[in-house]
Amino acid sequence: METEAHRTYRIAHPKRVSASWAKWYAKNRTAVCARRRGEHIPIARKRREKRDILRVRRYGIWDEDYRRLLVEQKGVCAICGRPERSKTQKRLSVDHNHKTKRVRGLLCNRCNRSLGYAQDDIRILKAMILYLELHNVSS
Repeated sequence: METEAHRTYRIAHPKRVSASWAKWYAKNRTAVCARRRGEHIPIARKRREKRDILRVRRYGIWDEDYRRLLVEQKGVCAICGRPERSKTQKRLSVDHNHKTKRVRGLLCNRCNRSLGYAQDDIRILKAMILYLELHNVSS
């Protein structure tokens, strides 16, 4: 949507605007042409590719490694043994040691957050178990 200020600038500086558009088009020509031919990359594919790139940068594991871990764990969380059940997150999270950055396994959102809230501290986790046992909480 063009504002009045944009319109005024465009009228006052047609050569600058034309040069700016030409520069943008030169940079994005391949994508523009592909879109015109109906060959653009769907948004869902872009999201998957971005997620895969982030996983490699953060944890150093490629999609094949993730899939291998998923098969090894039979598609369920390494802690609770259930599949991911979050409405917003459909895939298991990559769990890693924050000090060594080494991948430990795949966890559901709940278990991953629980470890995070406990700061991966075994003493805190043992204290939580003791607390639950003291108050007769059973699963």
